[in-house]
Amino acid sequence: KFIKQYSVLAAPLTNLTRKGAFISLESWTSECQQAFEELKRVVADDITLAFPDHSLPFLVELFSDASIYGSGAVLLQEGRPIAFTSKKFSGAETRYTTGEQELLAVIHALKEWRCYLEGRPFTLKTDHKPLTFLQSVPTLNRRQARWMEFLARFDCVWEHIAGRINIADALSRHPSLHAAILAAPILRPRSTETPLPVDLAERLKAAYASDPWFAAPENVESLRRQNGLWLQTEGSATRIVVPNDDTLRRDILARFHEDPLAGHPGSTRLVELVRRSFWWPRLVTDAENFVRTCSSC
Repeated sequence: KFIKQYSVLAAPLTNLTRKGAFISLESWTSECQQAFEELKRVVADDITLAFPDHSLPFLVELFSDASIYGSGAVLLQEGRPIAFTSKKFSGAETRYTTGEQELLAVIHALKEWRCYLEGRPFTLKTDHKPLTFLQSVPTLNRRQARWMEFLARFDCVWEHIAGRINIADALSRHPSLHAAILAAPILRPRSTETPLPVDLAERLKAAYASDPWFAAPENVESLRRQNGLWLQTEGSATRIVVPNDDTLRRDILARFHEDPLAGHPGSTRLVELVRRSFWWPRLVTDAENFVRTCSSC
């Protein structure tokens, strides 16, 4: 309901739940990992569903996946999503024609939202133009005839969408929440070749200049400088040394703690995340104090 095309996104993972599908770790393919990462991203996203208003007209918009996994739809009112639904194709359904797969998506959506749509007019939009001429098709097979009998229960007007225009993406996100996430880039485990956000790199360089500790050669002899940043190497790990600037250190902690995928971790986990990229003295103490004073926690 809350995730657009959930069945399609999760298909590589749900396929592994079949008997005998997961034989060894090699069964976890790059496609599975990609699906897992994408699901984490959308779960952390700021999609907001509206409450249905039965005094307003409904709109059902279909969208199809380019793969053979499945299709989905979104129920809209005045451009705001009420609900999402999706269907993963079975083995037999993957062999349907494109038109039948699109029609199957319609049937699934109308069954899912029958409580909203049955007995009232609504608009059904699809980017598969042949569906808009469905009622004028002279001959149908038994499966198609059964679907048409079900469709006859609904008062819908078919409309064709040119191209792949899915307006729900832009309209389903609260602007202020979306802007906040974009304004706080997610920091991942990084190599020294991976660029930092420009604002953070510039703040680090400015803080080095005002921290006298870095001016003493004996303090930095075990460090190396690259692109204006002081780096500490320990084994295979390379970390950026953060100068003595309380505001800067707190902002770095906030970037990791408030990462939508991190879920406001406790101090131990926060230290683990920060240490993948940064180091400074009293990091553990600073992390404990930060978590203790976090208003959201």
